[in-house]
Amino acid sequence: MNNRHIYRGKRIGIHAGDNGEWAFGCHSYDGAGKNTIDVINNLGQYEEMHVIDPDTLGQCTGLPDCNKKLIFEGDILKSQNQIIRVVWNCENAAFDLINKYCGSYRARAILKCEVIGNIHDNPELLREVEKKK
Repeated sequence: MNNRHIYRGKRIGIHAGDNGEWAFGCHSYDGAGKNTIDVINNLGQYEEMHVIDPDTLGQCTGLPDCNKKLIFEGDILKSQNQIIRVVWNCENAAFDLINKYCGSYRARAILKCEVIGNIHDNPELLREVEKKK
């Protein structure tokens, strides 16, 4: 599966293992209209489905950080002395990087950054970032 088409979301539900862990795969909806992540194995075959919290859904940018870790919408990055938030810009159909010094800019410089957390697990890191989209 192409990295750009990977999504993640925090698992919720009544099944064993649905404990807030991250699920990675294809975004879809179940029969009741709930957001799900369909886990696909390395052979491209469906393995399992997890109901997720829709507020935690984020798409992969398709780009790795400086440590080769994939970067997702909602990640918090560090570059030199800056803390940066990754957001999806619907108007421009592109991922933007937001920091408190120069606002929003395109994700070209993302390869020089390191993922240090995300807005769901580490909201305290956002104190360094202005809350603008």
